[in-house]
Amino acid sequence: MTTIQAENELGLDFKPAYWLRELKKHLYKTLTFGVDAINHVYENANSSLYKDIGYSLAALQLYKTGVEWKQFDTSNVEFSPAKDTE
Repeated sequence: MTTIQAENELGLDFKPAYWLRELKKHLYKTLTFGVDAINHVYENANSSLYKDIGYSLAALQLYKTGVEWKQFDTSNVEFSPAKDTE
């Protein structure tokens, strides 16, 4: 899973946001964007949709075998493919 963000800053001689848009055009061919996240600390927690987080087909295959998607090993937040992207 990955998320990439950029902002243009005054004084730079290049535009990071433009470069990122161009990169994402290529990534959309190999990644699926959109994951649900749920924080297991809270009882009856609702999931949240993160449209800017993408995952590869290999990551999806691992998820389907039982591998948990987490940012950190000790994280309480668990990610899964967004319902509309499965």
